[in-house]
Amino acid sequence: MKLVDAGTVEHVRVGSHRRIPVRAIAKYQRERQAEHQEAAAALEEFRSNITFKGDL
Repeated sequence: MKLVDAGTVEHVRVGSHRRIPVRAIAKYQRERQAEHQEAAAALEEFRSNITFKGDL
């Protein structure tokens, strides 16, 4: 519900209830997966550029 309240996930009000369409959940999951993949790629690039004392 925090994601709905923050406006991150689309929802529809039905009376006092909030309904989240399946497409909204799928979109959120795809976006999160893309963010995770970008972060993993950035971490791997950072790791490959690190040199430790004695690795010269």
